[in-house]
Amino acid sequence: MAINTVKLVSPKGALKIPAGELKVSMNIWLDQGRVADKIHVTLTNPTINLVFSDLKKLPRREWVTIETTVNRNMASKADDQMILEIKKEDLPATKAAKFFIDDIEIKK
Repeated sequence: MAINTVKLVSPKGALKIPAGELKVSMNIWLDQGRVADKIHVTLTNPTINLVFSDLKKLPRREWVTIETTVNRNMASKADDQMILEIKKEDLPATKAAKFFIDDIEIKK
């Protein structure tokens, strides 16, 4: 990868999440071969950083739900948004296989 990070950024104000314990989940589909081992997720205001790791251990060529739980002390501010990142350091040395992300969900 010629760049250090690929970012997917939602519009500012796209998130309206209450304070409290939240479940963040997404469906991921990994092709055969070596894949990125982590997906970094940031909820921006207030800032919460999450990492979905060990992706290389997941089944291939089928949709799999990955999830984590986080506690957020405050509700979303007016400009809250989500950023998904794939970092060069988390990729295999050789060409990485395709993967897809769908159905990102945040629930209280």
